[in-house]
Amino acid sequence: MTRAKTRFVLAVIAIVLGGLIVSALIFWPIPEGNREPLMLALGLVLAWGGTAYSFFFGTSESSAQKTEMLAHRPTGERDDPVFVENE
Repeated sequence: MTRAKTRFVLAVIAIVLGGLIVSALIFWPIPEGNREPLMLALGLVLAWGGTAYSFFFGTSESSAQKTEMLAHRPTGERDDPVFVENE
């Protein structure tokens, strides 16, 4: 599994988990003593989802693509397409 695919799967898990917690708050009665820890967990999970969203739709993804492109840039060696032999 590639690094990007792993991040995508983790992002989907965080967003689905956040949706499940919100659904639990809306449709199921939560005991008063458990409500605050559940709200804390909801905040953490939604923050994870927000971070994943920022990565995939923000500048971090393009920065990762740029780094990948720079790793495969021509070096001027004999087998590179930009090689010019001195006459």
